[in-house]
Amino acid sequence: MKSHIFDVAIATEYGLNAAIVLHHIAYWCEKNAANGRNFHDGNYWTYNSYSAFATLLPYLSERQIKTALDKLIDEGLIVAGCYNTDQRDRTRWYAVTKKGACILQNDILHEAIMSDGDVENVRPLPDSKPYSKPHILQEEQRAREGWDEFVKTYESNLGLLPRSEVELSDLSMFFDEFGAEAICELIRQSARKHPDNPHTYFSAICRKHLGKGIKTAEQVKAAFMDFDRKHGKGRDAPVNELVYADEDDFY
Repeated sequence: MKSHIFDVAIATEYGLNAAIVLHHIAYWCEKNAANGRNFHDGNYWTYNSYSAFATLLPYLSERQIKTALDKLIDEGLIVAGCYNTDQRDRTRWYAVTKKGACILQNDILHEAIMSDGDVENVRPLPDSKPYSKPHILQEEQRAREGWDEFVKTYESNLGLLPRSEVELSDLSMFFDEFGAEAICELIRQSARKHPDNPHTYFSAICRKHLGKGIKTAEQVKAAFMDFDRKHGKGRDAPVNELVYADEDDFY
């Protein structure tokens, strides 16, 4: 993790150190979830001693890290546990709570959507408890034409399919509404437009398009091309040059 980030709103509400530590913990929990590691009691966890945190975050002292962790726990943004195989090892484990995940998710959506008037219609982060048998839902989908291509495109551009039942159900709904060709185009555009967090952008833009009645691949392509033309950007314009100028625009 070469770059350390924090959200201004979180830092304002809970303190700069807490914001940094929260993003650090969320990053590693998400990474462990993607790799199917450190899953206990319905959560994916990361663990570190105060000294290890201080090594990874060298601008914070162990005392500052402890204070930040205690703050996050007291505010209900993370929980602490102990899942060490050696009972003598007292290293604490940490997981992001639903409250913490929603705060992080809402900040990402706010950045992506900006002042979009439809922001209230975009759902927050779903239940983070992983679906115990996600393969069952995936097997049910395989009978649908184009599902395998959808999964291949999704995982090539956005990462592994989510593990929670709610998120998988959302993907199934998007697939049914858009069809294979349109949903794959939305995935590719999401990776191009918002490479730092394409998964969140993808979910939000799907709902935005459904709200506007944009469902076919041709309509999806036209919507993105129209946005690029409207703001003087070609299809190959760098993502960091793309703008969200108007309140009703979200691309």
